[in-house]
Amino acid sequence: MAFSLIEARAALRVEDEAALGATLSRLLAQADERLAMGQAAQAVLDRERGAVERTVRIVEQVLGE
Repeated sequence: MAFSLIEARAALRVEDEAALGATLSRLLAQADERLAMGQAAQAVLDRERGAVERTVRIVEQVLGE
C-alpha cells in the first residue's frame, strides 16, 4: 500500500529529519498540494478496496484444487 501511495503522489518519502521538517513546512503552506495528495490517496484506496478479499479467494481456489 505504501508503494502505491508514493507512486500516486499521495504520500511522500523523506530521507531524514531535515527533509521531514522542510516537507511539513511546505505542505502546511501549500493547501493545493495537500488537497491533491488527499484526492490521490482516496483514488488509491478506492482502487485497492477489496484486494485482500480477492487475494484470499485466489488462494482458496489454488489450495482447493
